[in-house]
Amino acid sequence: MQLNLPNEKPEDIKEDRDEALKECRETFPDLETHFGPGSFGLFEVIDRSLIVFENWSQYVASHPAVVLDEDLYEQAHKIESALFDFYQKVAVRDFNAEEAQEALALKEFAKWAKGKGTEIDELVREFKKERQFHGNVSANEKDSQDSEKD
Repeated sequence: MQLNLPNEKPEDIKEDRDEALKECRETFPDLETHFGPGSFGLFEVIDRSLIVFENWSQYVASHPAVVLDEDLYEQAHKIESALFDFYQKVAVRDFNAEEAQEALALKEFAKWAKGKGTEIDELVREFKKERQFHGNVSANEKDSQDSEKD
């Protein structure tokens, strides 16, 4: 394995990403399905980034040689913070995907239940009313609710 210094110019970073993306698409034609939000591939990155963060924290940032040197200690903790931030960003992408899938499922359920003439209709209306009360309803949902009342 050869160590290469990372590019720091934004245009070089974009060029590197474009090349990596091209290679990924050649290998995985349905890249988004396998590695996008909500996928096992994204979960894999969450897991691996946590492992890297924990290893860095336990074996490098807290190593006595690093603790002894103020400069190294400060840099090690900046890296530790960056690793944790990366982990959080990936996890949020996965969480938002789950949240979006749940919202879609609820929306599909509401469409299915609409007009069934059962108590489900009442539950859906009650749910929407409660969400509106808590300020969690988008303008489109509010329009949909208003049209239901008509």
